Amino acid sequence: WDVTANWSRNKSKVLELAPGVTSLYLAGYSWPQIRIMEGYEYGVVWGYGYQHNESGELLIGEDGWPLLDDQLKVLGETQQDWLGSLNTMVRYKAFSLSGLLDTKQGGKMLNFELQYTVSPGKAKITENRGDTYVWEGVNAETGEKNTIPLERNRQFWQKYGQFNLHENMIEDASSVRLREATVAFQVPAKLAGRISADNMTI
Repeated sequence: WDVTANWSRNKSKVLELAPGVTSLYLAGYSWPQIRIMEGYEYGVVWGYGYQHNESGELLIGEDGWPLLDDQLKVLGETQQDWLGSLNTMVRYKAFSLSGLLDTKQGGKMLNFELQYTVSPGKAKITENRGDTYVWEGVNAETGEKNTIPLERNRQFWQKYGQFNLHENMIEDASSVRLREATVAFQVPAKLAGRISADNMTI
């Protein structure tokens, strides 16, 4: 039984840009974009989102919805916290079983497909219909925890997926993937020799 594991971590930070340069464009069309920003890791999602307090909590209005921020800002860093993989193979006589798993943990990704699929009700998240939802955050006026329920109807999802609101498209980029799975049989040398092969595996 053979097991091989790999783990890696790459931390970066943009320390300084040229005088007068606040950010550098990497990818995207109009807004949102992926940019390089001083003081952040290499590659951030840059777009429009909600207002937050100093603790990072959403500021909720009297209607139960987070307050929109009219300023472009960093919505998430794209770099993973760490990467890892696990490769294992079990052999017994002529048979073997192997598999390769890999994982990426941390970082944020922009699911821009939601821009076009939430409002018309085509996105998977819009399967939640007719129930109620309470945004996690605090009331902008009182600082108290938000408790205002909203019905997740057509109007809710249209507002959730409105144009020039990108924070709702930010998702956790963590993943675990099965890259390969193999069951193999080592053909006996006598059989392989019949087709002039030194060895053969099925």
